[in-house]
Amino acid sequence: MKMLVVASNTHFLDWIKEFPYDVNVFKIHLYMSRVRKAFFYATLKPKLKILSWKYDIIFCDFFDEFANIMSKVSSKPIYVRLHRTEAYNPTFLKTANFENIKTIITVSKYYKKIVRELVGDKVPIHVVPNGVDTEKFSYNPHVHRPLKICTVSNLTHRKRIFDLIVNNPDSKIDIGGKGEERRILEDAINRFNLKAKLCGWVELPEFYHQHDIFIMNSSDESFGVSMVEAMSCGLIPLCFAWHGVEEILPPEYIYHNYQEMREKVSKIQEMSKTEISQIKRKMRSIVESKFSLEQQAKNFISIFNK
Repeated sequence: MKMLVVASNTHFLDWIKEFPYDVNVFKIHLYMSRVRKAFFYATLKPKLKILSWKYDIIFCDFFDEFANIMSKVSSKPIYVRLHRTEAYNPTFLKTANFENIKTIITVSKYYKKIVRELVGDKVPIHVVPNGVDTEKFSYNPHVHRPLKICTVSNLTHRKRIFDLIVNNPDSKIDIGGKGEERRILEDAINRFNLKAKLCGWVELPEFYHQHDIFIMNSSDESFGVSMVEAMSCGLIPLCFAWHGVEEILPPEYIYHNYQEMREKVSKIQEMSKTEISQIKRKMRSIVESKFSLEQQAKNFISIFNK
């Protein structure tokens, strides 16, 4: 069985290494010179059409411009995965050729609901949560005292890191990541004497292994990969109640405001080492059973075999 993957972002494709298929990735480079870009688009449609003849399975990661084009030129029905932004800006979704789309795959039940509202009954929709490499993000049973808190994300407005540290000025939170809000965060830490620390680009999973609690304060996520990576390493997650997080975490690890978050942190800090170790093991087990690359690949294969 030969499979073609069309993607402009290969960050979420680790699961294909678990496939029994002969997989080829057609990576689309978004940053090109003007001349190269003109040539690329002039030849893209015939190139994709020819490629589709050569493969048994056509899979587009992200419902973007290229999935839209593939739906119109492919010689066989395609599978398309939708993450988050495509649902909020559904131009390419709404104008696709649904007669040539076999299935849309979303990363959560919440986004399945949104897509169903957008496309009606034109195409089947399945849910396959993201997975993480549990070998790379290995379990670390060590418990620090006091417990160390971290977060890892792009430093953008949607991640709400500024709100997190300003509303929790005495919390020692190590922040891994880069982004457009770094200068704003640096200024806030210095001006307001906040205890948070900007760590810049960090090595993973080593950074996770140096901490015990992971906070995700985003206003919205498609899945929350960094949180699940941290859970795989044994960190205890605390996450704001964005839509879909309840598909990943038990309710006691979800907060709705900063007071509730602080209470949950304090409760965990007061636990015995044995209690904390049990929770860390529980988080690892959740990832192993539901969100490993192996499980993600099995879910995809079951859809492709239908």
